[in-house]
Amino acid sequence: MRVRKALIGAGAAVIVALVAGAIALSTVDLNRHVAFVEAKAKEATGRELKIKGDIGFKLSLFPTVAAHGVSFQNAAWGSRPLLASAKRVEVQIALLPLLVGDVVIRRVALLEPDVLLEVNAKGEKNWAFAPSGPTERTAPEGEEAAGVDVRKIAIHNGALRYRQAKPRLEHRAKIERFELDLARGFDALDFDGKGAVNDVPVELEGSVDNLQQAGEEGATGRIELDATVGGNTLQLSGTVPLAAGALVGFDARFSAKLDDAATLRKMLRRPVPSLPPAKLEGRASLKKDSLLIDDLVAEFGKSRAKGRLQIGIAGAHRAIDVRLDASLIDLGELQVARGAAKGKSARRDGRVFPKDPFPIAALKALDGKAEVQIEKLRLADGHVLEGIGARATFKRGKIKTEEVKLRLDGGALRLNLNADASSGRYLAVSASVEGAKVPLAALTGLMGMTTAPQGAPTNIAVKISGRGDSVRTVLASASGNVRIVVGRGRIKNRAINIGADVTELLTALNPTRAQEEYSEIKCAVLHFPVRKGIATLSNGIGVETTKVKLIGGGTINLRTEGIELGFRPKAASGLGVGAGQLASFAKVEGTLANPRIGLDMAGAVGVAAAAGAAVATGGLTLLGGGLLIDSVPDNPCQVALTGAAAGKKGVVDRALDPLKKLFGN
Repeated sequence: MRVRKALIGAGAAVIVALVAGAIALSTVDLNRHVAFVEAKAKEATGRELKIKGDIGFKLSLFPTVAAHGVSFQNAAWGSRPLLASAKRVEVQIALLPLLVGDVVIRRVALLEPDVLLEVNAKGEKNWAFAPSGPTERTAPEGEEAAGVDVRKIAIHNGALRYRQAKPRLEHRAKIERFELDLARGFDALDFDGKGAVNDVPVELEGSVDNLQQAGEEGATGRIELDATVGGNTLQLSGTVPLAAGALVGFDARFSAKLDDAATLRKMLRRPVPSLPPAKLEGRASLKKDSLLIDDLVAEFGKSRAKGRLQIGIAGAHRAIDVRLDASLIDLGELQVARGAAKGKSARRDGRVFPKDPFPIAALKALDGKAEVQIEKLRLADGHVLEGIGARATFKRGKIKTEEVKLRLDGGALRLNLNADASSGRYLAVSASVEGAKVPLAALTGLMGMTTAPQGAPTNIAVKISGRGDSVRTVLASASGNVRIVVGRGRIKNRAINIGADVTELLTALNPTRAQEEYSEIKCAVLHFPVRKGIATLSNGIGVETTKVKLIGGGTINLRTEGIELGFRPKAASGLGVGAGQLASFAKVEGTLANPRIGLDMAGAVGVAAAAGAAVATGGLTLLGGGLLIDSVPDNPCQVALTGAAAGKKGVVDRALDPLKKLFGN
């Protein structure tokens, strides 16, 4: 009984003490201490803290101090006077811990805070402070400094802006509500928030535990995260490192779902292609020397794949082991992203071939293997390839692939690719493509073209090698041979729509294409060598349809992307058009990105050349160089394969014969 009375008495004494303390605090004029607080803030940061409104006090077992009109000075170079301001700041204090000398802040609430974080052109940050006086506070000898424990931070109706001068960048966030809760067992952080980033709705909810070990070497904590960004979601569950600056120890399952790419474009303020819905899930594990992504399942529109990736992250050489199994890859959907990237590259500097540098250093460091298996590969035009397997090995920058064999609508195609980045300065590439009786539609679909020829079995033999630090420089140094032979088939005329100039060229070379639905192909040949970035088409283009025979030649400069191609058409029997409708000579010049079309409808090139005179079209450059013969042979495809027509003399040679005789040549 006595013990019980003693406990009751002690409890009553504590309550009386707490109430007395609360009453005592309520009688203190806190506004008298504003100047002291402002001075200490200036001493610690070198910036001015201002409290314009009164400091209020609300009496309870958890008394609350509220300051109105709080602001904090920006850096001298800042774009506005204040780094941060708040309409009201509330601090709720627990009285009981004060009895043992501890300060426990149960809750800090910020109402309508406005924060600006900015980095200037010199890289200086406005949140880097320069103390103007002593900042360390030591307790009197024999005493310990009182601890300050903050349990919860809440933000309501806040605004946060991040601004960067170089490169110029700005992001804005609106915070409808956000809470950090440290009260659960004093060892866990719960967070919950709702707002918007660059006007894109964002919601976050999750937790991290084991915070008492935060900062210790090797410490990890359990994380749970559920985030929604616009119509997209991210879920994370596992462990994360808690040591300062460390990533080792991350081991979590993840699930990301993309339903609205437009919201990401808006939030990031960067180009993001219009992508179909996508989903990515698996497990990511980061150890001391490697990153492992396992149980990976990826969906991109209709495409489906699964696999694993392991790559070393320590040392000069990175071990790599990749396995990807796809039930379906739809190139028609993937082409959207690739096409957007190509368009941006061409617009940037007027060139088609990208100059983005290869990751040569990263390739040189790789050691290991990669294997890809694709059950079905759907081309852009709807054709489907099946049973594709590719294997590659990496050894100190040398990349070797096993021959890839494909079956395309009854035709066979073999691919080989080898690369060498061991120099550390450039990538040496050697590639070949060989095929027999491959439908032309399958090849055009593989290249992302939606034009679908019918029939037209194609034999292809391409071997190209070069070296450089980008696609552009590799092609500028490329050497090899190209030979493509197309058999009988037909192509829908209206399906070829590459631009007004090209349409005009095709119509001048074959006037009937405007009236007829299809062009019937008897044969077509593209045959030329490439030497040090120059493709020389010496009569290397031959086409024969039921209406027109055509021979072409010229040069394509892969170094500058300059083109100079000439074409001569001849009506086949029964064309049924007047002579003025069929061009006698056509020329394409300029660049791959910006070709220019020139037409000679009256045969002026041939007439002028026969008289030994130059013409404005520049046709003599092609004719005199032997790149284009002066008349269309009966067998243009055979001529394109051999490079010249037997017994034919160039028109310029014939024009110069009298001069040669005059000088005894």
